[in-house]
Amino acid sequence: MKRFILLLVVFSSWTLHGFTQSQSQRFKDERRTYLWDVTLSMKGYNGAPDIYDTVVEALTKDIQQISNPRTEIVVIPFQDGPYCEVWRANATSDGKQDLVRKIKEYSNEKVTNTNIALPLQYVMDHVFTKDRIDVLKLMTDGKTQTPDQLDRVLNGWCDVAQAKDVYGFYIILTSAAWDERVVKKLNDICRFEAIEGTRIDEIVSIFPAESVSLNLRDDFNKPLTIKLTPNDGSSIPNNFKLHVRCEENPYVAIDEWATVTNNQITIQPRFLKPQTELLETVRQTPSEVFHLQLESDTELFPLTRLLSDVVYLELINKPEKTLKFDVK
Repeated sequence: MKRFILLLVVFSSWTLHGFTQSQSQRFKDERRTYLWDVTLSMKGYNGAPDIYDTVVEALTKDIQQISNPRTEIVVIPFQDGPYCEVWRANATSDGKQDLVRKIKEYSNEKVTNTNIALPLQYVMDHVFTKDRIDVLKLMTDGKTQTPDQLDRVLNGWCDVAQAKDVYGFYIILTSAAWDERVVKKLNDICRFEAIEGTRIDEIVSIFPAESVSLNLRDDFNKPLTIKLTPNDGSSIPNNFKLHVRCEENPYVAIDEWATVTNNQITIQPRFLKPQTELLETVRQTPSEVFHLQLESDTELFPLTRLLSDVVYLELINKPEKTLKFDVK
């Protein structure tokens, strides 16, 4: 008769609203939404740089490299209204081909101003939903002509973004589109990044793991690994580094830069007490949970951004329970 031991890892029963909310990302498909400025300045009207073909090429390339057929793609060309047209398709071969055809065949000769507030409000109200992770790429070569209106829309962005799992990129296609007021606003709100240039297809957005854990009995003084997931169709650049810092607490300290290897980073926690003392002082239920703050070098890697910059660190102070049974 042989005896086998089945290890059952029992996780703590703590409930953390922010963690459980982000955990749901694992079970949701993505939607990629493109707000595409098609005002005539994109074609060089009135002395502006002619970047229309360059943007079309980058936009279509970005769409073509999406590999998950369940991903929904929404393309909305806009000028001074909420939209010119709204095109939707799943990222199947036929769906992507249809969208690329519409983009390349699109023609506009109307002279209009740029209104970014209306199309942004439209996607917040009519495109983003709670059942998907939404990634928005808003592309413009000019400043909005309704700055106060855009300011009001951005004031409501965080509530929508957090409720519906939305992350935004405000892509400033030319130097003429640089708007200090808008960029400052984006720096003050959540989940919206300003990026410069026309390389839309080279933007890499990274989801870090929602949580990691350290078992004080088994993982004391061992390295800690955080997994990273780049967006569909992209890869994390070589030598990309992240700074990881743990919020202040009496048990563990983390403050170091780590280079990404095989879509993960490895860091070395520094425990502030001997193991025996930690086992006596760290509560068992609910577990202690701390924030790990992640930061990247946006100057060195301006097109690679973290979609979330917080990972939850759980300190487990419970032995793993075992269930023993005999097999004849």
